[in-house]
Amino acid sequence: MRASRLKHLARIPIDIVKSAIQSFHDRGQEATSSGVIKAVASQETQRRREASRNVPPLPGDPPVRIGNCREVLADIPDNSVAMILTDPPYGMASEPNYRWLGTFGFDKLIPGGSLICFTGNTTEFRDLKIFEAAGLLWHPRCSLHHKRPERFVGKYNMVFGDKPLLWFTKGPRRATMGAAHPAQIYNVLRDDGPDKSEHPWAQSEADVTRLIYDLTEPEELIVDPFAGTARWGRIALKAHRRWIGADRIKGGSTEIDADNN
Repeated sequence: MRASRLKHLARIPIDIVKSAIQSFHDRGQEATSSGVIKAVASQETQRRREASRNVPPLPGDPPVRIGNCREVLADIPDNSVAMILTDPPYGMASEPNYRWLGTFGFDKLIPGGSLICFTGNTTEFRDLKIFEAAGLLWHPRCSLHHKRPERFVGKYNMVFGDKPLLWFTKGPRRATMGAAHPAQIYNVLRDDGPDKSEHPWAQSEADVTRLIYDLTEPEELIVDPFAGTARWGRIALKAHRRWIGADRIKGGSTEIDADNN
């Protein structure tokens, strides 16, 4: 383990290592190899976020293609999408949508690109297996913590304080913004309260901006096959990312239709 850490340090520019060591000494702390590696990774992530946030927003409104996402997104080239960020309908009837989404993600994502997908607490394990079967690589569980817990009456009779957020990549996750290593990702998103004025199923911004900055680069393509109000598309354009969404009707459907999305 120590040899691995030293090899890791050897790949980091010496001036950055010296700066990290000095920061430990300034605080009266011992600069260990693992501590320096973590400090450098944190600083690198922060630099990348700042660089990404300094780019100007892309003009215009986010384009939403109206219709069956299987059809209206079929022309997107394989290996061209940096991130699929979406919130499909939940429930047992939605299983065909997740099966299609897994195949779509494997075909369209660039190597190392991310599929970020909300799902329901009662179907999380099912959808995880679906994406793994599609050939995507699982990453540890993320979640959206609700500002107001959701009650699930009936079969389970539970109060859920969070919503699962599945994260898969096409092969090993890549680093962005020319970094040597992938950015550090927080596995907990904070719910600032969903805005239901545009759509009854609308999600909050919920730290989505952070995911966009950390997992994609400016001008890369993000796709949302279940776009709803296109709120996340507006966030993507503001972050200087290209975005394409799809939904059955303008403003987002309020029905689960496994055959026509």
